[in-house]
Amino acid sequence: MVVPHLIAHRGHTAVCPENTRAAIASALDAGAAFVEVDVQLSKDLEPFLFHDRTIGRICGRTGSQASIGDLTAAEVRELRAAEPERFGLRFQHEPVAHLCDLVDLLLRRRDAFAFVELKRISLERHGTRAVLRRVLEALEPVRARCALISFSIPALLEARRACDLPLGAVFDTFAETRTELLAALRPEFVFTDVFGLPFSGPLTVPGAQVAVYEVADPGLARVLAARGVRFVETFDYAEMAGALGPASVPAGVLAR
Repeated sequence: MVVPHLIAHRGHTAVCPENTRAAIASALDAGAAFVEVDVQLSKDLEPFLFHDRTIGRICGRTGSQASIGDLTAAEVRELRAAEPERFGLRFQHEPVAHLCDLVDLLLRRRDAFAFVELKRISLERHGTRAVLRRVLEALEPVRARCALISFSIPALLEARRACDLPLGAVFDTFAETRTELLAALRPEFVFTDVFGLPFSGPLTVPGAQVAVYEVADPGLARVLAARGVRFVETFDYAEMAGALGPASVPAGVLAR
């Protein structure tokens, strides 16, 4: 049975608050060769690792409608990405990670590769050019081991013109991959939600490697690999890696 490559989804999220330095380090320490993170810009255009549109869930600010983009970098650094509903006080001192934290960890693990998602809320607020400029500046020391991914195909088309990093288009359903806009982008990767997959048939996109998120079942991961999926994203890297063992599908070319 073929086995896909595992991507640590927002780091080792099962044991650490997502998108934190602790989560990324834990995934890399557990042997992850691929990690995925989310990037948003602060009000003054500093790139931080953050998924949600508001800070409430991650930072324990119940009811808060503030977003990372509403806050200055200094204000973001005062926040704690503790995920108190999941971890209580265990990570009460864990800061919101800066994109440079990812770079620092990749410099220490030179065989690791990162998928960096440009979040739509930041693209909408600051514009694609500003987001790309600040993200690419931060990633420069490790850009050979990074790909940019996003739900925004127009942003990825602009990224194609602005840089030579491999690109990944993200979708809620696999059916969305059959579009002329995607064909024009020619992404190296396509990410799609496990709940948006057809029940049967191959899961392949011409010219791209397919990744499926979020997968927690090793048996399902094997089935997806047999259907053509190259990568699966998981919140619990260590458990999935222990159950699956080394990947048997070829990784392919990660950059043009």
